Parts: sequence; C-alpha cells; structure tokens
Amino acid sequence: MLSTASEYLLIDCNAFYVSCERVFNPKLKNIPVVVLSSNDGCVVARSNEAKKIGIPMGAPYFEVKKLLASHLGVALSSNYALYADMSRRVMEILRMFCQNVEVYSIDEAFIEIDTKEQTLPLFLIDTVKKWTGIPVTIGRAKTKTLAKLASDQAKKKGLSYLKLLDNLDPILAITPVEDVWGIGRKLGTKLRSLKLLTALDLKNAPGFFLKKQASVLLEKTSLELQGLACIPFQESASSKKSITYARSFGQTQSDYNAIYAALSFYTQKAAFKLRKEKSLCQHLLVFLETSRFDKNPYANYGTLNLAIATQDAPYLIRQAGLILKNLFIEQKAYKKVGIMLLGLIEESNEALDLFNTHDPKRQNALAALDTINHKYGQRKLEYASARLSDNFHKKAEYSSKGFTSSWDELLSVN
Repeated sequence: MLSTASEYLLIDCNAFYVSCERVFNPKLKNIPVVVLSSNDGCVVARSNEAKKIGIPMGAPYFEVKKLLASHLGVALSSNYALYADMSRRVMEILRMFCQNVEVYSIDEAFIEIDTKEQTLPLFLIDTVKKWTGIPVTIGRAKTKTLAKLASDQAKKKGLSYLKLLDNLDPILAITPVEDVWGIGRKLGTKLRSLKLLTALDLKNAPGFFLKKQASVLLEKTSLELQGLACIPFQESASSKKSITYARSFGQTQSDYNAIYAALSFYTQKAAFKLRKEKSLCQHLLVFLETSRFDKNPYANYGTLNLAIATQDAPYLIRQAGLILKNLFIEQKAYKKVGIMLLGLIEESNEALDLFNTHDPKRQNALAALDTINHKYGQRKLEYASARLSDNFHKKAEYSSKGFTSSWDELLSVN
C-alpha cells in the first residue's frame, strides 16, 4: 500500500479477445468481429462494429451467422492461448511502471497511485498500445468500485481516460444497481425488490440495513460508492486457491477411453500450469456431466486427498483416472469432463514425506517436457493416455494461429 493518500486506476483492455486477433490480422479492423465460445457455440466477445449491428453477447452463433455475413463480418473460434499470452504482456508493462498492481481478470487490472500523479494514466494508455497493439480504457477514482464505474462510463462516452473524483451523484443516479461492480443480476434483482434501483440508492442506503439484507460486502460496496476505500487491494497474484481445466466435447462421448483421454490431456495441462506457478496441489476433484438438456441429465464429481502435495503429471493422471472410474456410467452420452487441482501451496512450503522425496531425474524430465511443448507446440510431447482418442477435442473451425506460442505459426511478412 502507498504511504501517502492514494487513488485507484482500473485498466480495461477494449474488446480484448477481438483486439488480440486484430493485432495479428489488421484486415479485421473496422469490420464486425465476434469471437465464439468452445465448440463455436455462442458469442463471447464482440467488436464495437458487431455491437452496432445488433449482435448480443451470448447469442448462439447459428442465430447471428446470416446477420454477421450480411455486414461482411467475421467469426473466429476462441484462441485462449493467444489471449492469455497477450494478457501477460499487458500486465508486465503495468508492473514495469507501477509499484502496486492487482490483476483482476484476463483483461482488467487495478493500480494504486499517488493522488498527485497526473501523467501516468495517459502514459500507460500510450505505452500499452505501442508495445502490444492493445487499446485500453482507464477509469480513475477514490475507490476500486468507483474506478470500475469510471472505466465503464469512459467506454460509453468513447473516452480512453476518465476521472470520477467529485460530484458523482448525477452519474450514480443513472447507473442501474446491477451494473455496480460486484452486484450482478441475481443480487440486483433482490435489491430492486427493496426499492434500491440505482447506484445512488445503494450509496445512500443505511449500512446496517444492507448488512442485514445481504452481507457486510454489500455494506462495503455502499461505502466505496461514498468514496471510502474499504475493499482490500491485493498486490500479489499468488493467492489462487485452485486450478481448473475443463472443456465441452465437440460431440457427446459414450466411450470411456475417449473421456479418459480428455481427462488425461486436461490434467497434463493443469499440471503444467501448476509447475509454471511453482505450486503443489494437495487435493483432486474430477467432474463428469451429460448435457443438461438430456431427458435424464447426469452430473457427478469425486474428490481425492493426495498422500503428498505434488505437481507430478503422471501421478495426477493416475489418481484422476481412479476418480473417473467411479463416476462413469455405461451408455450415457457425456458432454463435459474436467479436473480441479485444490489445496495449492508454494513449492517452498512443501513438507516432504519420509518415503516420498523428489526424484531429481523425474523433475528434470518434467522440465524438459514443459520446455519442448512451450517451444514447439502444445501436443508435441504428451502422455500415452491422452492419445487413446482424439475425438474429445473441441470444434474450432475458425481459429487463428498461435502467433505468440508456436514457432511453426509465427506471423510471416512477405
């Protein structure tokens, strides 16, 4: 935390998934562009041009395909590896010039700055754009909640930077209560039933009333709207409590080997992330489910406490397989399988068991596998169980290349 009086910036990457695609394909600029969910099902990101022609967020692609084509628009499959890498680059730039950075999501970050600092926001907007090609919007205010509101207002006004420090009531009065950071649709419906319709209503509501009706967090949100910073600033990004990897299948699967292959692949990916973050996991959770639209939908999960904290992919794959056997029911058509690594601790906090110490050769082999896959592509080396079937891989007919993650797919200039 800063020792002097401070304010908050909310840095928000504009239409982030679309912006990442446009960095490597300038032909996508100034035309409607949408990014689709796994298996090319629904719209998960839209350019401003796509919004203007009436394509809603979350719309099934088959419903908007003709509308998009009639405006010469483009649909792209989600390329999460590209988006994650571009996000990392943006956040590294912010950390390079700012001492206190909290990464809030893949495309948003809070920064705590001195109230006397005036030039930093515009400098960050310019630098991120020059170094990554990603346009960002910055909102500035006395609290994190108001900074998020400032960023939203800036986007609506077509601005890249907006300060909300004084005379906020007119803006709060036209802001629906569910649009306040941390409220959402479900809580917003409850607040509306209590006649709290706008952000201004929430700001002026008695604290004891909010605490009784919802929680102390809602009371803190009200205080934040009053300009009193009371939502903690988290400078460390190492507070993650779990790692989840799951995908819907391109087509439903009834074959156990295909589902086990998918689970093995996802576990390998989760273990790689675990090692990258220099963490160990102590518990496993595997879940398996059919489509919720089935006549007799099925969804179940199983957990396992590991004997020792680990980041060893082969061991995790074997344990995940044991859980899957107990979940799998013959003759059902499954839509999704996934794994969660829980009870994460840092490598430095590991308590070694008398009979289970690290094998240096095994650790070196895992490091070599990570290096090769990072350099030459995700599936150059993988465990045999992940090759039992290829049917589980998601549908992605319109995917862009791995411009930043694969030597074979680097952008070429003729």
